[in-house]
Amino acid sequence: MTTTETVPEPEAVEPPTALGSDTAARAHTAIAPIFGFLGLLLYGAVAIKLIEPAFLGGSEFLSYGRLFPVATNVLLWAWLTPAMLGAAFYMVPRMARRPLQGGPLALVSLPLVIGGSVAGAAAVALGGNAGGRLLELPLWADAAIAAGVFAAAVSLTLTVRAGDRDRLRLAQWYFLAATWWLFLAVVVGAAVPFLGGLGASLIGWFSVTAVVGLWLAAAAIGTAYY
Repeated sequence: MTTTETVPEPEAVEPPTALGSDTAARAHTAIAPIFGFLGLLLYGAVAIKLIEPAFLGGSEFLSYGRLFPVATNVLLWAWLTPAMLGAAFYMVPRMARRPLQGGPLALVSLPLVIGGSVAGAAAVALGGNAGGRLLELPLWADAAIAAGVFAAAVSLTLTVRAGDRDRLRLAQWYFLAATWWLFLAVVVGAAVPFLGGLGASLIGWFSVTAVVGLWLAAAAIGTAYY
C-alpha cells in the first residue's frame, strides 16, 4: 500500500487587500519614467554634439561638458533611483505581509530625491559643478537626495520589522541593504569636495562604485528574486 503526500500550496505573497496601500510605489513608478525620457533626450543631444559641436548653439549651459553630467545625473537620480524605490515600496510590504510602515516618509522621499537631483542638475548646467565623475551635484542637492533616501530606508526597515515572519526573504535583504548602502554612498560622496589629493579620489570612486554596485545592482537582484 502506497501513500501520497500532499504538498502544501505556497503561501501567497500578496497581503490582504484591506492592508495594502501602494500610493508611494505608484507615485515613484509613475513619475520616474518622465525623467527617464528626459534623460534619454539629453543623452541624444549629447550624442549629436559629438558629431556636430555647433548643435543647440554656443550657450555655455548647452555645451557638451555641461549636458553630459546633467543627463547622467537625471537618469541616475531622477529615473533609476525613484523607480527602484518604487519597486521596493511595492514588494517589501507584500513579502512582510504588512502594509508599508511610515507611509509619509515613503512619500516625502520622492520630492526630496527628484527635487534635489533635478535642481542639482540645473545648477550643474549653470556652472555649479562640484567636480568628480558622478559627483557633480552641489552639496545642498546631495543633502536633499540623502534625506530622501534615508526616509525611504527608514520606511522599509519599519515595514520589515512589522512583518509576521521569523526570517527575512532574500529579496528583503537585498532591498534593505541596497537602500542603506545608497544613503551611505551619497553621504560619503558629498564629502569629496572638502577633501583633496589621493584621499578624495579614492573616496570619490568608492562612492560611485557603491551607487552602481551596492545600490542599482543589489536592488535589481532583489527585484529579480521577488
